[in-house]
Amino acid sequence: MNAPTQNATPATEPAADAVLVRVDPTTLDVAENVRDSVDLDATPEFVDSIREHGVLHPILAVRREDGTLAVVDGQRRTLAAAEVGAATVPVIVREQDTDTRGAQVSRIVEQIVSNDQRSGLTDGQRAAGVAQLLDLGVSVKETAQALSMTQKAAKTAAKVGGSAAARSALDAGQLDLEHASIISSFEQLGDTDAVAQLLDAAERCPFNFPHLARRLTEDRKTARERAKALVPYGEAGHPVLETDPETGEDVWLYAGEVRTAEGEAVDPTAHPERWSVWADRVEAWVDAESGEPVDEGTVDWDADGPDAVPAEGLRHPDTVKEGWTWEASYWITPEDAERDGYRTTRPEPVTAASGAGDDDAAAAARRADEAAEAQRAERRQVKALNAAGLAETTLRREHIKTLLTRKTAPKGAAVWTAATLAGSPDLLTEGKAGEVLREVLPGADTSAGIAAMLETATDAKAQVLTLALVLTALEARMAGSDKSWWRASPQTRWTRDGLPRGAARYLAFLTEHGYTTGPVEKIVTGEHTAEDAYAEVTAVTE
Repeated sequence: MNAPTQNATPATEPAADAVLVRVDPTTLDVAENVRDSVDLDATPEFVDSIREHGVLHPILAVRREDGTLAVVDGQRRTLAAAEVGAATVPVIVREQDTDTRGAQVSRIVEQIVSNDQRSGLTDGQRAAGVAQLLDLGVSVKETAQALSMTQKAAKTAAKVGGSAAARSALDAGQLDLEHASIISSFEQLGDTDAVAQLLDAAERCPFNFPHLARRLTEDRKTARERAKALVPYGEAGHPVLETDPETGEDVWLYAGEVRTAEGEAVDPTAHPERWSVWADRVEAWVDAESGEPVDEGTVDWDADGPDAVPAEGLRHPDTVKEGWTWEASYWITPEDAERDGYRTTRPEPVTAASGAGDDDAAAAARRADEAAEAQRAERRQVKALNAAGLAETTLRREHIKTLLTRKTAPKGAAVWTAATLAGSPDLLTEGKAGEVLREVLPGADTSAGIAAMLETATDAKAQVLTLALVLTALEARMAGSDKSWWRASPQTRWTRDGLPRGAARYLAFLTEHGYTTGPVEKIVTGEHTAEDAYAEVTAVTE
């Protein structure tokens, strides 16, 4: 005789208002359950045990107002009993709570807890249950307490629970809960393209998942901001371009290289229907508080020091900072330019009529086309790497911020910090260091830096704060405000003896302490060429 294989959990004791009855398992309703699927074929020993010994532990059910019994705990036992043709099963029946919401909350909590104690739910099923609890209005704190999990885990699980794609990837072992929550965010926005890319990355190159997710996030954010910036132009009658005219497949003429039939500069606003509009994110001076663009001519750059009074009509330099703004540009196709009587300032290719033979003219035309395409290809590469580099900067600074929450500096940090300062004594005085410090270290003061924090710091925490000064100074040096920071410079090249210096050495330290470099950062470390990085960035977006 086979030994029973049903879990030896204590039999459920009937509550004061409950009764123990025997019921035909086929009459029980198991529809509402956080375990959204049961595969009895996967546990034949369990089914055999039910066939031979029957259901040993009572099923828990509630009696609805219409008299039907709804299973709260015992879905697998009920289905297995029905599968083997058991005539009856033991059921503890209690009356359904008249508070519908309360009844649902109790059901979900009991199902999650009891299943975790026996044949556990999948991570996706558990996340779906958490999402149901929050949808019913149960607080994150109450949910976490009921299910013995942290509030952060409850929030993340709830996010995943609302996404079919995220739950599926989680149960397939492709993602952890944190990464699955990222996919859930894109699915909730209806961004199926991003979901497909992330699922593919999770399967093919999971180590690059965080970088792809950040690139997609920044790409979508940039698209939204660009669309917002171009609204006034669309309202004025300009067609708004959806792809970059400088890097797309179609040929466009910039307004600056087009003239009227009389040779005058064109005014795109005079005929908005003719001129399509695009916008690029460019560096600019912005208001320190609002972030709105500021004309640098309105700033008194000679007002040196916080107490200096700017000249009348001008503003103090401390009220502005380097930032970004959107710069619009106007474009027209060559065909439309010809139709509207415009001329282009682009040099015309050599033709037979100008004295060259037909073969020479054709060759010259080919060379002109090839040169134009090469320029477009270079612009495509630079813009793609700039965008990816911006996403990597955001992810890198998030890593630094997490690193600096430690109570003690990571192993080897003290020696590395001392060596860095010895090799670059002026590092901490460079321009953008303070700005990055305030971004990644909450509590750092605008003018005093970490002085106030040091007053109460332990020796161990002081080492972390010193590390913060060095890391943020290196971060500022590498990617202060230049969107093309990945291009070769004295700070990003490798020394002749093969040892990394400057930005490469900085990235090596972050990698040693848990960071994974992205394709653009690998240009800096010498692992990638710009072409390698471009191929990797575009491979997952095309």
